[in-house]
Amino acid sequence: MSGKSIAAYVLGILSCLFSFISIFIFWWLSIVGTIAGAVGIYLSISDDNKPAMIVNIVGAALGVVLIILSLILLF
Repeated sequence: MSGKSIAAYVLGILSCLFSFISIFIFWWLSIVGTIAGAVGIYLSISDDNKPAMIVNIVGAALGVVLIILSLILLF
């Protein structure tokens, strides 16, 4: 595994983790999770790593959904 593959996996896991934490504690962590997922998607595309891309897409999508949900609940 190359360094990009490992970084893509780590960003995908962090993206999911930040998105789940944003449900309970800080809503703005979903923004961080979305950005981490987007960067991870870019890294997994450039390294042609399909499993890491799936994890990053799930994390980024979860982050976007939770941003919308938290904005609805805030206002």
